[in-house]
Formats: sequence, C-alpha cells, structure tokens
Amino acid sequence: MLKRETFLKNITRGLGLLKYTTEYNAELDLYDQNIIAEYFVVKLLNIIYGYNLINLNSKDKSCAAIDLGDYERKLCFQVTSTSLKNHRTKIQETINLFIGKKKYQHFDHLKFLFLGDKQKTYQKGFDTQNLFTFDPKKDVINLKDLIRESKSLSDEKLEKLNHLIESEIFYDNLSLEMQILQQRDIEALKIYRDAFDRPALQDSFHTESSYQDFEAALTDLISLLKTGLINGKLLAKPIPKFDDKNLEHDLNNLYKKVRILRESYNKYKTMGEIIPDQNITRFKLPNTPVLFNTFKQDVIDTINSILEQHNIRPIDGVS
Repeated sequence: MLKRETFLKNITRGLGLLKYTTEYNAELDLYDQNIIAEYFVVKLLNIIYGYNLINLNSKDKSCAAIDLGDYERKLCFQVTSTSLKNHRTKIQETINLFIGKKKYQHFDHLKFLFLGDKQKTYQKGFDTQNLFTFDPKKDVINLKDLIRESKSLSDEKLEKLNHLIESEIFYDNLSLEMQILQQRDIEALKIYRDAFDRPALQDSFHTESSYQDFEAALTDLISLLKTGLINGKLLAKPIPKFDDKNLEHDLNNLYKKVRILRESYNKYKTMGEIIPDQNITRFKLPNTPVLFNTFKQDVIDTINSILEQHNIRPIDGVS
C-alpha cells in the first residue's frame, strides 16, 4: 500500500511540474518544451490507456492537425499548451485542418490533450461534418485528468508510469525553474542589475570595440526583461511575474528604453551607417555617437533609479 502511495505522489508531482513549466513557457511563446513533451506524452498515454500511439511528428515534422496516432484503434491526439482563452479556436482550427487534410481516412476518433488547464464546458458544438468521432466532454483532457486516471491503474501500470516519470521528468531542472519563477522581487532585481552592469551600456559609443557584441547585449537585456531568459537559460523571473505593480511599471519603462536603443541601432544599421560585420561606422552626422551615448545613459539612469528605490547599489554610467 505504501509503495502505491509513493508512486501516486511521484506521478502527481512530476505531471504537476510539467504542467506548471509548460504553461509558463507558453505565456512567453517558448514552445521547445512542448515538442520534447510529445515524446514523453506518447509513452504516458500508452501506459494509462493501453494505446499503441506513435509520435507522428517524428516521421513528418510538419504533420498537419495531429501529433500522436494509433493506427490500430484509428484514434489520434493533438497535444497542445494553447492558452485557456484560445481553446475553442484551437479545437475548431484543428478540426478544420483535420478535415482539410483528410486525416479522417486514417483516424475516426480525434482527441486533445492540453498540457495546461482546459475549459470545463463549451457552449456551442464543433463542426466535424460527421466525418469522425469527437465529443469535447470526453475527448478534451489535460494532465490533471491523467493524474486522476492514474489513481485507478493496476499496480503494474502504476509502477511503469512511476518509472517513466522518474526517468524522463527532470525534477532538478523543473524545480529550479519553479524556484526562479517564485523569486522575491528584490532577488530578481539584483540579477537584472548584474545583467545591465556591462561595457555595452557603459562604454562610449565612440570607442565601441564590437558592434555585433553591442547588438547581442541589447538582445540579451530585452530577452531577460521580457522572458527572464538569456541564451535560452532562465536566470530571473520576467517583468510580468513581479509582485510589486509599481516596480513592474518601472521595469516596463526600462524595457521600452532598451527597445528604443536597439531600434535606433537597427535604423542606422539598415541605413548603412553602422556596418557590424566590418565593425565600422559611416555616420553622416558627427553627433550620432553622442546620441547613442544619450540613449545608453537614459537606460542606465532608469535602472539606477529603480535600484536606488530598493537600496541596491547602482551601476556606473557611460564613460
């Protein structure tokens, strides 16, 4: 009995972590984890329901409408982390594509697995043109449903499911992500400070040693503020996750100013006045570097104002 209880706790924890991080990444338009999840989910569903699903995307990267299919049972799944407000649209668009690509010739039963929350009811039905079976009450499920389903599994299936969770859900990585997303505002702000304390902002534009590095630095800072990520690694919670709404407002202002600096850079690059791959400039107006220094200093002044309000050491200005 204790072993079964341990398995159920592990399964609940693993699928709960997967749900949380998938929803967060979806908010930020980061879908790499969803692709990875398909390979995990196909095994998960096969154990729970006894299907023989295969990952259709492993054979055809652009497989339309559906992700997993059991040719023997003629049923298939769309696996998605679409936000709750877009569920109905996602379902009908998938159905339309399913019909348009004549997938009903191979599968007569369409199901959806939402990796996040799901709608409880749908006021209107879905148009399947009576070509296949689809009942949203039964055929739209999510990870919570799978957790509930696991409670009635045999001991043998439960052990297999527990092994799958332990071997393919990376608790350390997911737990670390959860810890970062639940940072106190002051902890995240200190990480922002360190990221902004860099030569790309502080060196005079007259003496910029690498315009490509300058451009990359701005991209990093924008990514950090918007998503918490730099080079695909989660370092801090992003602006929308801050608890202090005044601080969130101030950080959004900082984000806009970094964007202005990058937009100005891109404008001069497009005009041919900055040539990054040759690391040269051909400014038509002699005061253009001064303009960039002004933009840089404005960014630094903005973050320093935020840091000082929270008793965090400011960073140096443009030299």
